Amino acid sequence: MPTNANVLKEELRRRNLEMLGAFVPVDFSNPDAHATGAEIAVRIAKLLAAVGKAPLIVLADENGKNPIRTQNAGRVRSEQDLSDEQWALFAAGVEHVARSVCEATGLWCVFHHHCSGFVETPAEIEKLLALTGPELVGLCFDTGHYALGEGRLSRAFANTPAASGIFTSKITNRISPGRLAKMNGIISHRSSACGL
Repeated sequence: MPTNANVLKEELRRRNLEMLGAFVPVDFSNPDAHATGAEIAVRIAKLLAAVGKAPLIVLADENGKNPIRTQNAGRVRSEQDLSDEQWALFAAGVEHVARSVCEATGLWCVFHHHCSGFVETPAEIEKLLALTGPELVGLCFDTGHYALGEGRLSRAFANTPAASGIFTSKITNRISPGRLAKMNGIISHRSSACGL
C-alpha cells in the first residue's frame, strides 16, 4: 500500500475502495515498546484519516512474541496469564496508544483479541475491557479467535454488553443472516469521545 496520502487516495479511488482501518500490533506487555507503538499507530492513523471517511485503528498484542503463549495457543492456562501488575502495564499501553491516536487524528481504536497473545481467552478480553476506558478503546470481536480461545459464542453475546466496536466473523457461513444481524445489534459499539 502506498504511504503517500495522495497516491493512496488515488489508488483507492481507481479501485472504488474505501479504507476502513489498519491493523497495528504492539508488544503491550513490554512498557518500552509503548512509545514506539504510539508513534507507528499515529503515523498510520494520519494516513488513514487523510484517505478514509471514518477509519479505525485496530490494535492488537504483538501475537507470537511470547513463546509459552504461542506454544499453548487455544489452550492457555491461568498460570500463563499476566500478573495484575503486568495487566496494569499492558492496559496502560493500550490506552496510551489509543489516546495518542485520538488526540492526533480524532480516530478511534478497537482492540483485536487473538491467539498467541495475552488477550486470547474470554477472561482476558473481559480483563482488558475492564482496565481500559470505553471512550478510548473498543473491541474488534472476532468469532474465530474467540472460539479458539475457548470462548462460547452464545455466552459472549449474552454476557458482554460493553464489548463492542466492530464485529468480524470467520464462521458467518454457519450463522443465519438473521442471527448475524442480531449479533451485530448486540455488539453495536462503545461510546467514543473520538466521534463515533
